[in-house]
Amino acid sequence: MEENHKLCLEIEKRSRNAATLNELLRYTGQMITMAAGMRVGTARNRVNTLCRNALKNKHFLSIADIMEKGYE
Repeated sequence: MEENHKLCLEIEKRSRNAATLNELLRYTGQMITMAAGMRVGTARNRVNTLCRNALKNKHFLSIADIMEKGYE
């Protein structure tokens, strides 16, 4: 019975973590879209692509620089 309770608690914890991560990822995507939206043409596409690639490759610190400067 105790083992079942531990498993249920672990599942709940994982569910909360997944929900939090999804929320943060959604917010990050919105910020990338807003940063790209401040530019036009190829600069817009470059910022969007660079930010999403940095996120994909786990270069989190460079995302803010890309948003601010438009390049790495």
